[in-house]
Amino acid sequence: MFILGTYLIGFVSVVTAILLPFPKDARAGFEEFIAFLILSIAFSWKTLRILPKRHSNAGSVSVGFVIIYAAMLRFGPEAAVLVGVVTALSASLKARHLWYQILFNAALNATHSLVAGLAFLFLNRGQLPLDGTGSISALVASVLCSFFINSGAVAMVISLCTGGKFARQWIDNFLFLGPGYFIGGMISVGLVGMLDGRLPVAYLWLMPVIAITYLAFRTYLDRTDALADSQQQLTDLYLATTRSLALAVDAKDRYTHQHIIRVQKYAMAIAKHMGLTANELAAMEIGALLHDIGKMGVPESVLLKPGRLTDEEFDQIKQHPQIGAEILEPVPFPWPVVPMVKHHHERWDGTGYPDGLRGEEIPLSARILAVADVYDALTSDRSYRGAWTHERATAEIVRQAGTQFDPRVVDSFVQVIDEVAATTAPVFLPVTEPVPPLVGSQPALARNDESLPLFANRNEGLITTGPSSSVR
Repeated sequence: MFILGTYLIGFVSVVTAILLPFPKDARAGFEEFIAFLILSIAFSWKTLRILPKRHSNAGSVSVGFVIIYAAMLRFGPEAAVLVGVVTALSASLKARHLWYQILFNAALNATHSLVAGLAFLFLNRGQLPLDGTGSISALVASVLCSFFINSGAVAMVISLCTGGKFARQWIDNFLFLGPGYFIGGMISVGLVGMLDGRLPVAYLWLMPVIAITYLAFRTYLDRTDALADSQQQLTDLYLATTRSLALAVDAKDRYTHQHIIRVQKYAMAIAKHMGLTANELAAMEIGALLHDIGKMGVPESVLLKPGRLTDEEFDQIKQHPQIGAEILEPVPFPWPVVPMVKHHHERWDGTGYPDGLRGEEIPLSARILAVADVYDALTSDRSYRGAWTHERATAEIVRQAGTQFDPRVVDSFVQVIDEVAATTAPVFLPVTEPVPPLVGSQPALARNDESLPLFANRNEGLITTGPSSSVR
């Protein structure tokens, strides 16, 4: 509905631009307007680099926006709408976007061009020519309109598609683009001034301030680049050390190998599809590796027991999330890793452990990890049963949506798992105990597996749910 609404507003903007005449004080004729259209086609996909390469998004200015904004100052908002649509179409076709993306970009350009132009005229006393310092507020307001409409609409689409929060999406991924819009606006003012044969007084007045600000900002960024490189090296070392520790824990299980690596891969794919922020993805990357570290506190006689666990033994297994959280609590992680480790065995219906959290009380990262963990457990061989097929395991995850798993997480899981699973095959180590034969079309169930969908009587996920479930 939001995308359709954007299409409709963009269509109205284009119709308005076609029907309304150019302002009487437009400072150029039809021939120059055609030249702007040609420029928008030729350079719409180009960017001007302003800042160091590390800051590729915030440090570049779209030539397309410069041309649109200059057209608005030169001819008025109606012309800016037409130039904006042509710019969007040219850039989208160059990038080979899909038809609905092309329409969205064109509608968005038309909308922000018209609103920015009307805001400029309103604050500039209804006239196009710049009036020295008196036009600064009109310039700032019009640039802000373009920035907020463009970035806000894209952030809204992403948040609606991923189920994330709009404010978080906009702040994390679009707020830093603001300086590029203002730099582009100032370039447009200078371009219009040169076409007029003069630079506006306001622009000349701002030049020293702009130069000093730019030099100071670039010096700061150059220095922080070196610090960022050092921090990245520390982060890589942090991750490598964590991976080694986690693999050491994983190696205790002689039946399957690299379970945590596969769980991490599944969890990261789900998290990215759901639009988690960079910090949340970093937490997921670490947390997925460490989610079973608490098994270090579980006796091997229990952890590696080939047969069915007693209630007392399963109670020991159930302690591993709490043990893991206690092990990791003293570590000053820069990301929320501990809650993920502690709560990855909670259930959506509140019957999980260790704290019996329900619904969104469970951290989102733990809800994602729970789905990835169960899927890998289902599709891995055990001494007490054979691995499920990908299709059967996926169907079981879907069946448990709203009971064991967050339905939103399951939706994203279904969207990504086919592709990820195709490139992630379990690796099995030799075992001394024979694998029991299959009974009919189902694996023989002889053991309680706490990582599978059912926890009540510790039987596996293909059986009935509830606290008194039993083997079928």
